Amino acid sequence: MGIHRDDGNIIDETETLNSDTCLTVNRPSTPPNSERSNCFQTPVKNLHDPRFVGAIRTPHLATPRKALRALEVAKRTIEKQRRKIKTLQQAKIRLVGRITTLNGLIKHLKQKDLLSETTTDNLMVTIGYF
Repeated sequence: MGIHRDDGNIIDETETLNSDTCLTVNRPSTPPNSERSNCFQTPVKNLHDPRFVGAIRTPHLATPRKALRALEVAKRTIEKQRRKIKTLQQAKIRLVGRITTLNGLIKHLKQKDLLSETTTDNLMVTIGYF
Protein backbone atom coordinates (compact mmCIF):
# COMPACT_ATOMS: atom_id res chain seq x y z
CA MET A 1 0.00 0.00 0.00
CA GLY A 2 1.16 3.45 -0.62
CA ILE A 3 0.17 7.05 -0.35
CA HIS A 4 -1.51 8.55 -3.37
CA ARG A 5 -0.51 12.09 -4.30
CA ASP A 6 -2.46 14.54 -6.38
CA ASP A 7 -0.18 14.11 -9.37
CA GLY A 8 -0.97 10.37 -9.55
CA ASN A 9 2.29 9.05 -8.16
CA ILE A 10 2.27 6.49 -5.38
CA ILE A 11 4.80 6.90 -2.56
CA ASP A 12 5.90 4.05 -0.32
CA GLU A 13 4.79 4.36 3.31
CA THR A 14 8.27 3.56 4.55
CA GLU A 15 9.76 6.43 2.66
CA THR A 16 10.32 9.39 4.93
CA LEU A 17 8.80 12.65 4.02
CA ASN A 18 11.25 15.34 3.04
CA SER A 19 11.09 18.64 1.24
CA ASP A 20 10.92 16.88 -2.14
CA THR A 21 7.80 14.94 -1.28
CA CYS A 22 5.98 17.73 0.66
CA LEU A 23 3.92 20.12 -1.31
CA THR A 24 4.29 23.82 -0.58
CA VAL A 25 1.55 26.34 -1.12
CA ASN A 26 2.73 29.67 -2.43
CA ARG A 27 0.38 32.48 -1.57
CA PRO A 28 0.73 35.71 -3.43
CA SER A 29 1.40 38.69 -1.24
CA THR A 30 0.99 42.30 -2.14
CA PRO A 31 4.26 44.21 -2.11
CA PRO A 32 4.26 47.21 0.22
CA ASN A 33 3.66 50.36 -1.73
CA SER A 34 5.50 53.17 -0.03
CA GLU A 35 3.64 55.87 -1.95
CA ARG A 36 0.21 54.73 -0.78
CA SER A 37 1.22 54.23 2.85
CA ASN A 38 2.73 57.72 3.09
CA CYS A 39 -0.44 59.45 1.97
CA PHE A 40 -2.39 58.05 4.95
CA GLN A 41 0.10 59.09 7.63
CA THR A 42 -0.66 62.14 9.70
CA PRO A 43 1.78 64.96 9.14
CA VAL A 44 4.16 65.69 11.96
CA LYS A 45 3.82 69.23 13.26
CA ASN A 46 7.19 70.41 14.45
CA LEU A 47 6.27 73.92 15.52
CA HIS A 48 3.51 74.38 18.08
CA ASP A 49 1.79 77.66 18.70
CA PRO A 50 3.27 79.39 21.74
CA ARG A 51 1.07 79.51 24.82
CA PHE A 52 3.39 81.70 26.87
CA VAL A 53 5.51 84.74 26.02
CA GLY A 54 8.65 82.88 27.03
CA ALA A 55 7.87 80.15 24.49
CA ILE A 56 7.94 82.54 21.50
CA ARG A 57 10.97 81.91 19.28
CA THR A 58 12.13 83.26 15.92
CA PRO A 59 10.29 80.60 13.84
CA HIS A 60 7.01 81.77 15.43
CA LEU A 61 7.55 85.11 13.69
CA ALA A 62 8.33 83.68 10.24
CA THR A 63 4.99 84.53 8.62
CA PRO A 64 2.59 87.40 9.28
CA ARG A 65 -0.10 85.02 10.57
CA LYS A 66 2.27 83.34 13.04
CA ALA A 67 3.62 86.73 14.12
CA LEU A 68 0.06 87.93 14.75
CA ARG A 69 -0.63 84.86 16.91
CA ALA A 70 2.54 85.51 18.91
CA LEU A 71 1.55 89.16 19.31
CA GLU A 72 -1.89 88.11 20.59
CA VAL A 73 -0.24 85.83 23.17
CA ALA A 74 1.92 88.74 24.33
CA LYS A 75 -1.09 91.11 24.51
CA ARG A 76 -3.12 88.60 26.54
CA THR A 77 -0.24 88.08 28.95
CA ILE A 78 0.26 91.82 29.41
CA GLU A 79 -3.47 92.35 30.01
CA LYS A 80 -3.56 89.56 32.62
CA GLN A 81 -0.57 91.05 34.41
CA ARG A 82 -2.13 94.54 34.37
CA ARG A 83 -5.33 93.18 35.93
CA LYS A 84 -3.36 91.33 38.57
CA ILE A 85 -1.28 94.41 39.42
CA LYS A 86 -4.44 96.50 39.67
CA THR A 87 -6.18 94.07 42.03
CA LEU A 88 -3.07 93.73 44.20
CA GLN A 89 -2.75 97.52 44.44
CA GLN A 90 -6.43 97.80 45.41
CA ALA A 91 -5.96 95.14 48.09
CA LYS A 92 -2.88 96.94 49.43
CA ILE A 93 -4.72 100.30 49.56
CA ARG A 94 -7.62 98.69 51.42
CA LEU A 95 -5.31 96.99 53.94
CA VAL A 96 -3.37 100.22 54.57
CA GLY A 97 -6.69 102.01 55.07
CA ARG A 98 -7.79 99.37 57.56
CA ILE A 99 -4.51 99.76 59.51
CA THR A 100 -4.84 103.54 59.66
CA THR A 101 -8.44 103.22 60.82
CA LEU A 102 -7.45 100.80 63.59
CA ASN A 103 -4.55 103.07 64.64
CA GLY A 104 -6.95 106.01 64.81
CA LEU A 105 -9.40 103.96 66.89
CA ILE A 106 -6.66 102.93 69.33
CA LYS A 107 -5.51 106.53 69.73
CA HIS A 108 -9.08 107.70 70.29
CA LEU A 109 -9.73 105.01 72.92
CA LYS A 110 -6.44 105.87 74.65
CA GLN A 111 -7.38 109.58 74.79
CA LYS A 112 -10.73 108.68 76.35
CA ASP A 113 -8.90 106.51 78.88
CA LEU A 114 -10.79 103.41 77.78
CA LEU A 115 -7.53 101.51 77.10
CA SER A 116 -4.57 101.14 79.44
CA GLU A 117 -1.01 101.97 78.36
CA THR A 118 0.07 98.30 78.16
CA THR A 119 -2.99 97.33 76.14
CA THR A 120 -2.34 100.18 73.73
CA ASP A 121 1.30 99.16 73.36
CA ASN A 122 0.33 95.51 72.76
CA LEU A 123 -2.25 96.49 70.10
CA MET A 124 0.22 98.83 68.34
CA VAL A 125 2.84 96.08 68.17
CA THR A 126 0.27 93.64 66.82
CA ILE A 127 -0.99 96.07 64.15
CA GLY A 128 2.40 97.56 63.36
CA TYR A 129 3.34 101.04 62.25
CA PHE A 130 2.76 101.87 58.61
